[in-house]
Amino acid sequence: QKPKVYQSAAQVLVKKRGEVGGAAARLGGVEDHVAAQVPLLKSDYLLAQAARRIDPTPGLALPETDDARAAVLAAGLGVARDTSGGAAAGPAGSGVLILTFRSTSPDASRALLAAVVAAYQAELASVYDEATRKQLADLDAGLRSFQREQESLRAARGAKL
Repeated sequence: QKPKVYQSAAQVLVKKRGEVGGAAARLGGVEDHVAAQVPLLKSDYLLAQAARRIDPTPGLALPETDDARAAVLAAGLGVARDTSGGAAAGPAGSGVLILTFRSTSPDASRALLAAVVAAYQAELASVYDEATRKQLADLDAGLRSFQREQESLRAARGAKL
């Protein structure tokens, strides 16, 4: 007899940084920022991060090493775009990814999918934090340059008086 297979699912809304209510798609060319998230979610890097986040609940019967756990994650994880919005969703789609995890254990199915979602959230937070730090550094440098220019102009104007 074939063992039962359980599936857990999660929906993840993917928005481009700075996008509010789909305004980016209405203002010009359509950019498919969702497509870039699919390979990230299936990447060895993210699965290794997820393997380290698995809650060691008794009875899950998981491999002991992170590498072996990452292999289990890769085997059971599914990532697909939500296409249920049809034409109303627009040319770039709904922006929703459907993550699924299949396992012979309902508890493992839930726990492993939760680990993938947590790793994905942590990765996005890290990427956005770094981008924000860089943007702030660029703004600070621009402000310092503006202040130097302003001081130079004041000095030149004072010399003419």
